[in-house]
Amino acid sequence: MENKADSTKKLIVTCARQEFLDAGFHNASMRKIASAANVTTGAIYRYFPDKRLLFFAATEEAVSSLRGMIDRLTDDALIGAAEGVSYGEETSKTNIVMLYNLIYENFDQFYLLLMSSDSTDSVDFLHEFVEMEERSTLAYIDALKTRHGSKYEIDKIALHFLLEAYVSALLEPVRHQMSKEDAIFHSQNLSLYFSVGWLGLEEIMKKEK
Repeated sequence: MENKADSTKKLIVTCARQEFLDAGFHNASMRKIASAANVTTGAIYRYFPDKRLLFFAATEEAVSSLRGMIDRLTDDALIGAAEGVSYGEETSKTNIVMLYNLIYENFDQFYLLLMSSDSTDSVDFLHEFVEMEERSTLAYIDALKTRHGSKYEIDKIALHFLLEAYVSALLEPVRHQMSKEDAIFHSQNLSLYFSVGWLGLEEIMKKEK
C-alpha cells in the first residue's frame, strides 16, 4: 500500500511534468508546481533538492523503459545470431513497432527529454541512447563473427556516426509530434536501409574468415 509520502512525491512529479511541458525547463516555476500539487515549495525541495533532479524524476520512467527494451532486443538478437537467424527486414519492422509503442506510451516524457529540458539533459539522453545502440550493435557483430568464424573488424568511428544519425532520425517523429501511425510508417521505411546493411555485413563476414 502506498504511503502518504510516496503519494505526495508521485503527485509532485506528475505536476512537475506538466509544468515542464507548458513552460520548458528553464521557465518552469517551482511555485506553480507546488500550487498544482497542493504542497509548499519547501516540501518539493525536501524530495528534490534542485530542479534538474525533479526533471530526472519526471522523465525517469521513459529512460528506464527504453533501457529495458534495448536490453531485451539485444538478447533476442544475440540468440538469433548464435542460431543462424539473420537480422532482416521483418525483424527490423517489428522492432520499430515495439519502439514506438514504448515511446508513445510515455510520449510526454520523451518529448520533454528532447524539447523541454536544458541542453545538457537533452545531450545526455541522446548520448545514452546512442551508447546503448552501440553496445547492442557491437555485441551482435561479435556474435556474428563467432557464428561465421570471421575476423572482420568494423570501423567503430564510422559506426558511431551511423548510429548517431539513425537515433536522431528515429526521434524526429517525437520532435514533430507525429501520430504513432505516421512515426511507424516513415521509420519502417528508414529501417529497411539498415536491415539491408546488416544482411550485407553478414555476407562479408562469411567471406572474411
